[in-house]
Amino acid sequence: MISVLIYSDGNGSDKNRTKKGVLFLLFWLFLFFPIEYLNAKSVPGEAGISEMVDPPRFSLGYIIKQLVLGDVSEEDLLTAMEIWSKELAKEVGFRSETHVFNDLDSMVKNFNQGKIDMGGASGLEYLKIKENIESEPGIGFVRDGKKSVKYMLLVSSDSDITDIKELKGKKVALVKRNDLSILFLNTILLRNKMEEADTFFAKTLKKDHFSQVILSIFFKEVDAGIATDIALDIMSELNPQVGKRIKAIEISPDLVERLGFFHKDFKYKEKVKHQCSKIHESARGRQFLILFKIDTLAPLLPSDLKSTENLYNEYRILKNKKKE
Repeated sequence: MISVLIYSDGNGSDKNRTKKGVLFLLFWLFLFFPIEYLNAKSVPGEAGISEMVDPPRFSLGYIIKQLVLGDVSEEDLLTAMEIWSKELAKEVGFRSETHVFNDLDSMVKNFNQGKIDMGGASGLEYLKIKENIESEPGIGFVRDGKKSVKYMLLVSSDSDITDIKELKGKKVALVKRNDLSILFLNTILLRNKMEEADTFFAKTLKKDHFSQVILSIFFKEVDAGIATDIALDIMSELNPQVGKRIKAIEISPDLVERLGFFHKDFKYKEKVKHQCSKIHESARGRQFLILFKIDTLAPLLPSDLKSTENLYNEYRILKNKKKE
């Protein structure tokens, strides 16, 4: 049986995003609990679901406001989710629930009531709620052997700009729905005793992909932009002129963009982690990896989040000082 529970903050504009969130959650359920898992082949020595009269509940909650991050096309994501959600409804026979949230408070409430076994969120969203829930990081997204990326403040190489203060009143490009981009940018600004991005820059252009941010700088549509080191490397490989004509004036520490996290009382954490580590072995799993431009999924440790947490804490301290 599959149950889908939707929590809204009352904003009618969230309806379309809620549909997308439901599809995304169904895909995650299908990903983590394929037929191999139901047949109890994932972890030797552990009782499988197929051996139990009453299969355990698996309840997944997801924040949909950060549904798409980085260079993932929303259209491609939804197409893939539609295909996999149909397979999920046909193949899965265990008792499962999905909870779609439009706000962090609703997720915290349901998590603490024991209604959620695993949550999905951006790294920043998780840090905002982790002190209020009994949880532990669970699943990380791996690219180039790392579960994190670096963010960069980029400008044109032929400009004289070497310091963020020189961008006052200029135009900047950011990726839509990417909370780490704005966290990194605002932290740099506050560190330099400047106002935050919404008032520091004359104009902010929102792009769908990091590649579009980079091209906006390349063609001098904007004066600066935030992109990841991976996106810049890819663009530079495709066109070496990009690497020559764009430079970074600020680089972040390693930051975790997205993750899965478990309720501390969830009994099947290791089974889920084990299945995630095998994602590249199936055709469906490989499609997922290609879609998100990652190599695999892997267990995420609290230490993996340290740099992201340090940046978030620095931002909060600097913001509070600014108010004094």
